[in-house]
Amino acid sequence: MLPHNLQVFERGWLSANQILLRSPSYWDVIDSGFCTHIEQTQTLLEIHQREHPDLQPRFLVNTHLHSDHCGGNVHLSQTFGLKIMVPGTTFDAVQNWDEASLGFKDLGQPCPVFTAFGAYQARTVISLGEMDWEVYCAPGHDSDAQLLFNPQYRILISGDALWEKGFGALFPKPDGQVDFSGAFASLELIQSLDPKIVIPGHGTIFSKVRSAIDFAMSRLDYLAKNPTRNLLQVACVLLKFKLLEWHTVSLTEAQVWFTKTPMLQRLANDLAISDAQLFTQATQSLVNARALIIKENLLSNY
Repeated sequence: MLPHNLQVFERGWLSANQILLRSPSYWDVIDSGFCTHIEQTQTLLEIHQREHPDLQPRFLVNTHLHSDHCGGNVHLSQTFGLKIMVPGTTFDAVQNWDEASLGFKDLGQPCPVFTAFGAYQARTVISLGEMDWEVYCAPGHDSDAQLLFNPQYRILISGDALWEKGFGALFPKPDGQVDFSGAFASLELIQSLDPKIVIPGHGTIFSKVRSAIDFAMSRLDYLAKNPTRNLLQVACVLLKFKLLEWHTVSLTEAQVWFTKTPMLQRLANDLAISDAQLFTQATQSLVNARALIIKENLLSNY
């Protein structure tokens, strides 16, 4: 399905997928995974490096700056000498490490401090692994996210704008607004590009793109018409992501983290319920979905 010089490391839900692209003289990588998975990420790249010892590491490109996509940036930069490239709209925030703009603390997620070598811009073409990639904005899940599309092979690197079954959580902005229109626009853009193959930020590569877009559109339409359900979904996603990091944690520790996370505090306020009530609703929803187990005052991954 893919050109010989493009390799995908499919990860899980705590670390985003990595895409590795080769040219005759260098290699580039897209996204670096979560910080607690950095040893595994390094091992995958070291295996590749041993198989291609004549190629030099070049760029590490982030589709967007959520911790599951950029948490390994500083380590991979120091280990391999990769030069970090971020979306242009985030460059200043990275260089100044503006916590308010970057939002890691807001989501209750760690990300080691890194600096960027440079930025890439929407509506331009960048060369990675000797392939040309058109860059497009993909708002919704993240206002600064970018799509990369190779027209020669009609391959789309979609980040969290489109998965085979859905898309990344739609986080409300500080003013409480959710960018449903941006998410719709991103899906319509993907439809207009008409990719043959999609490499998502999470999950497997897929070629039934029309079906994936239809499913995502239906899901997005439901959430836009039921904004309260979207807020609860965001709370569940943040708690589940943290549980993937913890594996097992006491109910008390989980609730303390939950009530101290700014995004979750705002969600509770927007829903007009207490932090404790939202925590109970989120945990129960995840139990019902068989996404976690509560036993003897411990939360564990299912």
